[in-house]
Amino acid sequence: MTHQSPSQRPQPRHRSRARARARVAQPHSSAPATWLTWATLALLALTTGCASAEKRLEQGQELEAAGRFEAAVGRYVEALEKDSAIPGGRERLQTVGDSAVARRLNNVRALRGRGDYAGAADQYRGADGLVARARTVGVYLALPEDYRQARRETFDNAFDGLMARGRRSAERGQWEPAVGDFRTARERFEPSMDQRAASLEAEAEALLGWSDQALESGQLQTAFEVASQIEHLEHAPTYCLEEAQAIMNSALSQGEVEVMVLPVVTAGRTQARNPLLIPLEIEVNDQLERSAWRSPPPFVRLTDPMRIRDIVRRASVLGGGLQAPALGLLLELVDSDYGVWLELLDTQVMEFDVDQRTRTARTRDGRATSFVVESGERRLRAEARVLVVDRSGNPVTDMVVVGTGTGSFQRGVYPGNPAELNLDRREIDWFDPLVLEAQETAIRQALSASLANQLSSAVFSPVLARIP
Repeated sequence: MTHQSPSQRPQPRHRSRARARARVAQPHSSAPATWLTWATLALLALTTGCASAEKRLEQGQELEAAGRFEAAVGRYVEALEKDSAIPGGRERLQTVGDSAVARRLNNVRALRGRGDYAGAADQYRGADGLVARARTVGVYLALPEDYRQARRETFDNAFDGLMARGRRSAERGQWEPAVGDFRTARERFEPSMDQRAASLEAEAEALLGWSDQALESGQLQTAFEVASQIEHLEHAPTYCLEEAQAIMNSALSQGEVEVMVLPVVTAGRTQARNPLLIPLEIEVNDQLERSAWRSPPPFVRLTDPMRIRDIVRRASVLGGGLQAPALGLLLELVDSDYGVWLELLDTQVMEFDVDQRTRTARTRDGRATSFVVESGERRLRAEARVLVVDRSGNPVTDMVVVGTGTGSFQRGVYPGNPAELNLDRREIDWFDPLVLEAQETAIRQALSASLANQLSSAVFSPVLARIP
């Protein structure tokens, strides 16, 4: 008989089958564990929510004990929002909410007794807020049967009191307080249609008296501005609108001035060494023509641009650096009150927050190479001179203003010809001249808008300051 060593003996086959069954069953054994995990998380969330609701309830009870009923209402509502079935929540909210409303109504009676109907109206608003807050969780606070009627009467009394105070102010010539009272009465006390119409008419009459008084005292800009407010009311009597227009026309006829604004030009000494100034000059002129020069402020009338171009062409002054006396002579030719010379002086470029990243690529003949992608912020800054003179050639203002424009950029840097690189569509944009120019144009347009705003303000402000 041949004897075999233990290592040579065949192993029982049932053990391998058992292990195989265990391996097959193993993936399915995680399903109960997963379900258990979700169940545990759900239970944890529910427990946390309950704990949070109980915490709010406890805080509400503490506030209630301290007599802070309205704050307690807020905590009880929050508790019910987290757990609508929390024991005692609705009962506590009902009790403390009724107490908070009762306290507000006691304040109403006290304020009405002192004749402070505006304060009483505010107390009603507080009570309204408490009722609305409790209603969000299905709790209805108790209100007296005559609540709506008493509330309406209080608001009517508050409206009438403020209107009466406004009329007294108007009779004394205290126009600004009067107008404020009429507006507040309309906006604060929920007026009826008739009450609203009465407040608008009273405000229009007060504005009319204010503007008429300003015109008589020579305050032309105040008269115009106040009268123009009547036109912006949602409703004003026809006679008020007509008289307001007459006041505005009278103020303009007494104070309006004509301003000759020459086109923005580039200083000759910087034009050659700064190519950015030429496109900037064009864009700033375009911005001004479409905005400030098209709609100048009241009391400023701009001289016809066609007349200005003809004078400038014949005098050959552009580009030569016009001085105040020469500008005064041009004013005589066009018969304007003020002349304006605008000159671009210089620009600066600054890049910041620049990030550089190296990328690999292959050339069209298969060689491995690399290039750099730069991204960051680019800021353009420009200075311009503003010279405003009167008809005698005397400077009204001579100052330098600054405009800025900022925008993002992204570009590729490669020592050779980028056309020899195999790039995807996004990478090609980093070297595309049209894409790079579009980035620069957006920044320059932001600069143009900024500079145009600065220039128009520097022109109009000193001129308006000379008009009473």
